[in-house]
Amino acid sequence: MNLGQFVWQPCQQIESLDQPSFRYVFEDGGVKGYGAGYQLDDTHFRLNLIVEPNHLRKGIGSQLLNVIEQDVIHAEGKYLQARVFEDMPGSVSFALASGFTQIHVMRGMSLRAADFCFDKWKGVGQQLSDRFVVTTMKEELESGADAVDKLARLYKLAREGWPSPDPTWRIDDTPETLRAPFINIKDPE
Repeated sequence: MNLGQFVWQPCQQIESLDQPSFRYVFEDGGVKGYGAGYQLDDTHFRLNLIVEPNHLRKGIGSQLLNVIEQDVIHAEGKYLQARVFEDMPGSVSFALASGFTQIHVMRGMSLRAADFCFDKWKGVGQQLSDRFVVTTMKEELESGADAVDKLARLYKLAREGWPSPDPTWRIDDTPETLRAPFINIKDPE
């Protein structure tokens, strides 16, 4: 999404409507803000909060946050996480002033199709095709080559040295957990 083009969209980041959550709309002659808190596990909740830019610094975000915090406390949640775009300093300031602690910086990257030049990357494609073979999960599972176990080991190696952005969140690296994303893939072909 080009956030510069779409400055005010209540659904820039929204939880799944199928997912149970606390949802609130601040409405005063039109939608001025939206807030939601949804459960990630037994103790962690995630916050989605957005206020229409022309109505910032009027207490709308604080009111929505207060109601969601109370819901999280009532649900016996211990942690409320917020993900804030780093290029929105007002949002970062709001989160910090509201008691959040910055523990991780997430950066977004995008490449516009008009800026991509296939000729520039053609050599890289050739180098990669000389080193890697493209296959499907279905082919690997049918080959009997322990594809799921290999992927689980690769997943574990990829996570080494990459701690969870939330130090309170225990990373489970049991074999079952590492295998889980690769079992029952909807379209293995």
